[in-house]
Amino acid sequence: MLKRLKNIFKNQYFFSIFTRIIVVLVGFLFTIFQARYLGAEIKGQVATVNSMVNITAVVFGFGIYYAYPYYKLRNAEENKQEDIFPVFMSIGLVLLVVYAAVSAAAISLVDLAPKYVALLIITPLLVYDRIVSYITLIEVPNKRNGTDIAVVTFEMIMI
Repeated sequence: MLKRLKNIFKNQYFFSIFTRIIVVLVGFLFTIFQARYLGAEIKGQVATVNSMVNITAVVFGFGIYYAYPYYKLRNAEENKQEDIFPVFMSIGLVLLVVYAAVSAAAISLVDLAPKYVALLIITPLLVYDRIVSYITLIEVPNKRNGTDIAVVTFEMIMI
């Protein structure tokens, strides 16, 4: 029985569907808790910050992660042995460090409203997360899906 369950969870397609179900359920619970305990004003502020962070992460990410499958396929077609994985991960780290430094400088030098401070703190992390998540989705989808389950569960517990 246990071996059968292991085989089911090794299937990338099934595990991906299972992950999405868990993420949706946790998102639903998060919405319930948010509506119940935060109140209208704070809920609106959270929604505003989430929207601003998602928009800035898309803009500052430059869509770099979408180029990964192209270069991976091109290397495979040309029978090149070079691995582009470290290159893209390095780009993600460089962006994280640069954006975090800019954010830290802006937070320390300019008197900002709390929602802008949150925006400056979360945006570099989300840019890095998008790059790493997309690349790991291609390289090791089951590990990425398992990590997604752990992260959303941890976020739910923290909320």
